[in-house]
Amino acid sequence: MFASILCPVDPSELGFEQKAVTAARQMGEAGALVTLVTVIPAPHAAVDHYLPADVVARQASETQEAMEAIGRALGLPEGRVQIRVRHGRAANEILEEAKDSGADLIVMASHRPGLATYLIGSTATHVVRHANCSVLVIREEKPAA
Repeated sequence: MFASILCPVDPSELGFEQKAVTAARQMGEAGALVTLVTVIPAPHAAVDHYLPADVVARQASETQEAMEAIGRALGLPEGRVQIRVRHGRAANEILEEAKDSGADLIVMASHRPGLATYLIGSTATHVVRHANCSVLVIREEKPAA
């Protein structure tokens, strides 16, 4: 059905994307390549010069390790899961990764819309509007703290 599935994941909100990751895994069991992607936002210019020089590299390394653990937990055969760590604005980087990986489906979680979402938009909204492939949005409730 789908040959290449892109699943955006935020390792800092692991419970949030569980249904989306599970859906991507189930589709991957049918033979699709699953690419898990996360986006590290660029530090705000106002604080950038206060950060230690290696903070971005350390964050990227820690994020890569977390994503690899998520990828292993999928239980798909070797070579059927790819991990990508990108830097920038989440929606833009997800769309770029979809193009770069040749994804024919993006499976992503989204919070239930609220007033702020309607006024300023959300990552999922931007991806749905601008993706060149199908997008499956799975509504998630933010996990209780």
